[in-house]
Amino acid sequence: MAFQVSPGVLVQEKDLTRIIPAVSTSIGAVAFQATQGPLDEVVSISSEQELVSKFGKPNSTTFEGFFTAANFLAYSNSLRVVRVQNSSVSNATESGSAFVIKNTTDYQDNYADGSASVGLWAARTAGVFGNSLSISTCPSATVYEEASKTTVNDASTTVGDTVVTVSSASGISVGDIVNFGDEYEYRVVSISTNDLNIVRKEEPQYFGTSDSSGLHAVITNGAAVRRRWRNYWNKRRSLRSIWSSFKSFRR
Repeated sequence: MAFQVSPGVLVQEKDLTRIIPAVSTSIGAVAFQATQGPLDEVVSISSEQELVSKFGKPNSTTFEGFFTAANFLAYSNSLRVVRVQNSSVSNATESGSAFVIKNTTDYQDNYADGSASVGLWAARTAGVFGNSLSISTCPSATVYEEASKTTVNDASTTVGDTVVTVSSASGISVGDIVNFGDEYEYRVVSISTNDLNIVRKEEPQYFGTSDSSGLHAVITNGAAVRRRWRNYWNKRRSLRSIWSSFKSFRR
């Protein structure tokens, strides 16, 4: 850099065109398709983490709009986002009917009073993300547990078998917990007529018969089959937890 050695005027020119303006207080808006979140509703977003939490991670369909929003949030903390509806999206419902419940306001105005045929339950989020919802109800003591639902009709079982034939599979559902007259319990993963395809109760939920270790022991032909609701043990653990908390509270 040159320095003057005598009095005079020094003229300097600076190029400021590439300086990023301060936009931390700027408000932006974007509308795009997303995998989850309310439809046709303006949502205030302040960070990329909140964007993912509200509208899901990007995929091959939503990436363009998502990264446009994420890029803006790298410089600002005030973005208004609207999830737009496409023709194929709908909410998962208990009735199986195709309904689009756009957002909480739409639900309260049009569905909260029991209007339409959505059934007892509907997913909060329209689209595939809402299909992960699973609801299991137990309306009676019989549904909760039946000590002698049917009997084993299989004289050739061996340790490791994943199929057990019973006299009647009527009233047994996929997910039920069954016992064949010994100390072990199994989860029903599929039913073919009177053949129960089973995995061990303690094995992971995603296990199929090809993954399972099957029967712990040979079962007796004619033994009574006990059937329990799929969430039988979850319910009992919840009750024990409540009782334990109650006793702690009393102390």
